[in-house]
Formats: sequence, structure tokens, C-alpha cells
Amino acid sequence: PNNTSSHTPGAAGAGDNQGADASQQRRGIQLSLIAPEKAAEALASSGYSKKEQADILAGVKRRDLRLVAMPIFDATGTGGTVSVVCGTTHRTVALQPTPKVLILPITIAGNVDILPVSDPGVTGIGAGVVTLFGPQPLPVMHQGESLGLTVIAQ
Repeated sequence: PNNTSSHTPGAAGAGDNQGADASQQRRGIQLSLIAPEKAAEALASSGYSKKEQADILAGVKRRDLRLVAMPIFDATGTGGTVSVVCGTTHRTVALQPTPKVLILPITIAGNVDILPVSDPGVTGIGAGVVTLFGPQPLPVMHQGESLGLTVIAQ
């Protein structure tokens, strides 16, 4: 058996798990929380429909939802389009070197999934997010894979 691999629990070893199955393991990321009083302003330029904005705002007022800003970018230079799924919300993004800020409504659990939309090809699609600690490349996704994140809103 291969005894050379080590597993570090929690976020400490989060960057070391390239061999792990991305669909099995959730990676924690810390994102900026948008204050409830700024929610309407943040949603106004977020690309959500008026109905979606109203539903999200109602959830924020009920404290069922919190809004976070998730800047997402192309971390590997290979481009590609991904779908960012957060509860019932889907955002489709063409990855570019310059981060595109997504406004995401998250529940207390804060699960966000990223799935390739365009064909990742042989090289895969390498997204990254700008966390409170700076840019963080995420594991490269190939066809049929998804990446599960747990958002910690600060």
C-alpha cells in the first residue's frame, strides 16, 4: 500500500488535495459578507431578475439567506465557462483573467458548487476565487466533474 500520502484535516491542507476526488470533498473558502442594509444595492447590479432580487431580499430580511461577494476568475489561462450553483440560484460565467464578482445568496450551510459548462478539453477548466486572503486557485475540473465549496462568510 502507498503510505506516503498524508491527509491534513480542515483548511490547513486544502491546497494539497489535487489527487482527491473534487466531487467528494468540500473546500472551505472565506468570502466577504455583504451587510443586509447594502443587499438591495449589491443585487441591483448583480444580473438577477427583479423577481429573483425580491425573493433574495426577502430571504435576507428573514435571515434565511446572507449575501456574499465571490470574485471568480480564470486561474490557469485556459478559459472556459462554468455554472456556479448556490441553492436554487445558478450563475453562468465565462472565466477571464480579471475577476468577475458574483453576488451569491447563501444559507447558513453555505454550499456552492461549480460545474464546467463548456467542454474542459484535455487541460480542464481552472477557476479561482478571490477570498479574504487573496486569490486562490481551485482544483482543475474535467468533463463530468464538479467542485464543491463551503462558503464561510466573514
